[in-house]
Amino acid sequence: MRFVVVLAIFAVLAAAVPAHAASLSVYAPQMTIGRSSDGVVVLTFPKGLSAVSGGEYRVSAGYGRITVSSAGFAPLEQRGKAASDSEEMELPKLPRARFSAGNIRSMHFSGRPKLRSEEYEASMASLTSNDGGRTWTLSGKVEFRALDKTGRTVRGERFVFSRDEMMLYTDRAIEIRDFDSAGSRTSFSSRDTVIDLREQRATLTGEAEFSFAGYALRSERMTIDLEEQKLTAEGSPRFVGDGSEVSAKEVVVFFSDDEVTVEATELSGYLSFGSEANGA
Repeated sequence: MRFVVVLAIFAVLAAAVPAHAASLSVYAPQMTIGRSSDGVVVLTFPKGLSAVSGGEYRVSAGYGRITVSSAGFAPLEQRGKAASDSEEMELPKLPRARFSAGNIRSMHFSGRPKLRSEEYEASMASLTSNDGGRTWTLSGKVEFRALDKTGRTVRGERFVFSRDEMMLYTDRAIEIRDFDSAGSRTSFSSRDTVIDLREQRATLTGEAEFSFAGYALRSERMTIDLEEQKLTAEGSPRFVGDGSEVSAKEVVVFFSDDEVTVEATELSGYLSFGSEANGA
C-alpha cells in the first residue's frame, strides 16, 4: 500500500512540472517523506541518491535531504505525532522523483557529495542550496576542478558557488593547483576572495597573502590573472620570510616554466634570495 502511495505522489509531481520548466529529477533506492507543521514537505534519501537538473548540473551523494513546498503534493496521511508523521518507502522499480526548481525550499547532501556539469566538477563534505540550486555552499575539504584545457583545481574548506555568475566566494585560505606551468600548488588567503571562473581571474581583498617557495607576499588587494599566470599586489604590498622584509608601491609576479619573476616599484627594505644570493 505504501508503494502505491509513493507512485501516486510521483504522478502528481510529474504532472505539476511543465516540460519547459527548470526541474530536478532524483533517483534513489529509498525515500522517507515527512511533513512539518508549517506545510513544508521533507524528503530524505538515507541510502544515497543521484539528482539531475536537465543539462545544467548533477549531484551524487551518500545522503540527501530536500524540503519542498507542499503545493502540488497529494495529501500525506495524518496519523498522529512522533514517528507516525513520516513514511518510509522502498523504490525498487521506479526510483525517481521530479520537482520544479521553484518549488524546492532547500537541499542538503552529505556522504562526500559530488557536483558536476560540463564546465566543472567538485567534491566536498557537504553541499547545501537554499534557492533551488542556483547558489551552493560547499563545505569541508572542497576540491573544485575546471573541466577545460587547464584542468586547474581550487581547494579550500568553504566556498559559496554561484552557478549563474560562475563565481566562487570564500573568506578562507585556498590552494590553487596547476596555477603555473610546472603544476605546483600555490596558496592564497584573504578576508574576501572572489574567483571568476569565466574570466579566469581571482580578486583578494583585506589582508591578502600569497605564499610561494618559502616567501609570503602581503597586501590589501591582489588580482590574479589565472590565464596569464600573473599576480598584481596593491595597497602596501610587502615580502616577508627567510630573513626578508621588503615593501613596495606595487608588485607584479609572473609565473612561467617553474620560474618566478618579480617586478616591484619604490622598494624599501631587505630581500634575501637564499644562501647563494647571500654569498654572491
